[in-house]
Amino acid sequence: MQLWKSYRPVIAVLLLLGVCLSSACGTGEAETTTPATTEPTLPTTTETTTTPATTPPPTTTEEPEDESALWWEDFKQPFTLDSSAYPEFYRGAWGARLDELRSYLLNAAKLREDGVDTIMMEAEIVLDPETHEPKSIGDDIFIFYLQALKREGFRIILIPNAMHPNLAQGLEYDWENSSDPDKDYYPSYELIRKFDGVVLKWAAIAEEYDVEAFLPMLEPYKLAGDYQMASQWLQEILPQIREVYSGQVWATEIMHDIGHGLSIPRPLNYSGYNFLVSGPPAGWKEANYWEDMIEFFIQKGLEYTDNYSMQGFGLYEYGGYTGGIWYEDVQMAAIGQNLTQEQAANIAEAFIRQASGKIKASFPRMSVGWVDFDTPSYEIITAWYKSMGDNIFPPVIYSWTYGHYIVYRWTYEQLIEIEQKLGGDDYEIIFNLDSPH
Repeated sequence: MQLWKSYRPVIAVLLLLGVCLSSACGTGEAETTTPATTEPTLPTTTETTTTPATTPPPTTTEEPEDESALWWEDFKQPFTLDSSAYPEFYRGAWGARLDELRSYLLNAAKLREDGVDTIMMEAEIVLDPETHEPKSIGDDIFIFYLQALKREGFRIILIPNAMHPNLAQGLEYDWENSSDPDKDYYPSYELIRKFDGVVLKWAAIAEEYDVEAFLPMLEPYKLAGDYQMASQWLQEILPQIREVYSGQVWATEIMHDIGHGLSIPRPLNYSGYNFLVSGPPAGWKEANYWEDMIEFFIQKGLEYTDNYSMQGFGLYEYGGYTGGIWYEDVQMAAIGQNLTQEQAANIAEAFIRQASGKIKASFPRMSVGWVDFDTPSYEIITAWYKSMGDNIFPPVIYSWTYGHYIVYRWTYEQLIEIEQKLGGDDYEIIFNLDSPH
């Protein structure tokens, strides 16, 4: 408790008179939208309300007198983010790990300034080493980041994620589907059906916290073991999801190598899903060959959306890999795909040439090794984002804890402390890299 008494997040207090101070609203060079000056109406129920997210909130700063743990009461209150003025295109970033979500929150203002308006984020799933049943870990941590990123103005796409090296929790998973008798777990229809309960649990959380879209599982093929079983599971889980979640239900799968330097999104049965996102091969040193591949990849994805009457097609985890992540260094080195920053920039340019006007969502990992901050590929992708529409602003949210309108600001150390407190015994087993920026 003493540790938490010392925590003092910097809070931007939104005055009821709507006076916009220059320290919070910027110099006027980048954000020119004028906020309303009428007095906001206080909510009369326990449902938190917001103003349109396209209006920058007027702010001053205030040090809270309460003990720090009170902010969690605010963050457990669901609210609806008004994204009606956002572009139709999802200008996104993919939060595949806890440290990436932390980095996105710490850099929220930069991401907004650079055109990002959507975060696709994980909820982490593992296999319990004692019961051998799937379970989610660190639930409150991921709910915290879901809410914190929404409070920064980002639409949230939520997806349970079992595709981490820690899936088997010290046991062995047959990632290559090799029927190795020494492995403890094997992809199968029986295995993926075990994930139904945890998927529906997070679908209900997606409904409660009003996320933009929900995906049942990252890379279901890796759990089912073949196309027919993965397709069957996607069709069986969909009506169950729709019973507890009223928003858009998206599907996702990674690439399937068809030879001759070409790949396609895995050809599963996507009937009934609203949208498809797929992960293509990472960038090659020969950007021209990769561009030929991504052109064909996008073409096939668009064929799927037409065949299954989906609203659109998008790509996630694309780009050139430049190194720095231990488990991906090994994978990429094995196939000769560790690129220089210049080569990664060539991949980003090739991607935009082929994707512009065709896809409707983009979710690169804006983190170490991929489309990292302040790299040439980041500048290329975000310039493309900014060409599509205006920047977003955080919504104005009433705090039931503090009794006024506030925006929270965090430090790296505070977020680590929050994760440790909310994660409890789960914290040490969540897949997480040290990423202080």
